[in-house]
Amino acid sequence: MAFGERTEAQVVAHTTWKAYFLVMSDSVTLRFTADSMTVKSDSGHILLQSGFKDSAKIVTVDDYGGLCACPDFPGRYQAKITGDTLIMIPTSESCDIRNSALMAKRWIRVAAPPKAAPMAPASKKKKQG
Repeated sequence: MAFGERTEAQVVAHTTWKAYFLVMSDSVTLRFTADSMTVKSDSGHILLQSGFKDSAKIVTVDDYGGLCACPDFPGRYQAKITGDTLIMIPTSESCDIRNSALMAKRWIRVAAPPKAAPMAPASKKKKQG
């Protein structure tokens, strides 16, 4: 049986991470789907909405919304994952505000919610008489 190498960038798809932003006094969630990324504060502010691509451990983000967005200026980051910690290291970034939202933070993995177990049929209680 052959095993393929799994790159770190592939690991970010379908994951969720949290960090605390001291300047906002708020926790922030970084959520990756198959091809998009959202950074949202717990108080509801959307900091980034971006498409992303991964290749050779490099995540390229292209913003389309959010308070820290730089549309038309894609950024490239190395996604370094160690255990349950993600660090985004800029490799090519011209957007300081997006960079401040993503890098120099230890993002902690948020566990996926457990799958719901099938409902068991309700049992009937015996009437004591």
